[in-house]
Amino acid sequence: MTTNPIKADQEVFSAEMVHLGPQFKDHDSISLATAYKTLAKGVLEPRTVSILATNDSYDLETNGFTFHEVSQPTKSALAVLALNPEEASHRAAVRSEIEKEMVAYAKGQDIAFQQAVCVDSVYRDTSSGPFGAVHLVHIDFPEEDTQANLRGHGEWKDKVVAKLGPMDDKTYEGLAVTKMLNIWMPLDQPLTSEPLAVMDLQSLRTSDVHPYTAARANGKQFPSQGVCHHDSQQWIVKKDMSLGEGIIFDSCRTPHTAVTLPEQGDEPRHSVECRILFLGEHQPEKNSCIK
Repeated sequence: MTTNPIKADQEVFSAEMVHLGPQFKDHDSISLATAYKTLAKGVLEPRTVSILATNDSYDLETNGFTFHEVSQPTKSALAVLALNPEEASHRAAVRSEIEKEMVAYAKGQDIAFQQAVCVDSVYRDTSSGPFGAVHLVHIDFPEEDTQANLRGHGEWKDKVVAKLGPMDDKTYEGLAVTKMLNIWMPLDQPLTSEPLAVMDLQSLRTSDVHPYTAARANGKQFPSQGVCHHDSQQWIVKKDMSLGEGIIFDSCRTPHTAVTLPEQGDEPRHSVECRILFLGEHQPEKNSCIK
């Protein structure tokens, strides 16, 4: 994967990922509930990929992600949530702390915004629920189509209204989103299975990225982006990850997927992922998703 020698605190392992396949056509509909059918049809294809496990530093703008150690209030909220993940008040406490955490992070990164809203949170227990860890290489949303992203997630509006006040659908869909970031955090201590792998943007080619329509089990759809495999792509996981550590990545630029660790056994993975909208005063000009 790399010509650089492996350091003492690094390791490389192989894992299977699902990429776009040879029969994929732009804007195909891909549903996780029927992924095995699309695999059989060649729309998606499994590929074995080398992954670097490391604690090296990465830059959000350059690499598309960064490893992040959360503040003590956030870590405490996560620890409480890990003990009782079904408790709504615990989930709300995590969202509140994450919102403050990400505001501080964004200010340190000189991200331009007027308001930040944690609009989405996913709590994953791979031992139960409608689906487990998502083994699909994808970029959550296309950066150049903010209206479609918001329209496809009408449920975010309640969080935005709670922060900014009442607004109609047109105003909501016209919000000036200057940046959208995810932060993924394990609730296990330590994490022993199904970590999040992220691709270094420096290894991604524009031609590898193709739009598709993400189809949810409830029938709702929204635009997303899949990635074709290429040998030059470099994949990274944080080594020896534990509760209190996270991965911040760009929701509209960074390919990511869950991966299976070698010999991870049958242990489930517990994790939480939050998405934060950073909002400006005016609708920005059309942006380029891949540099």
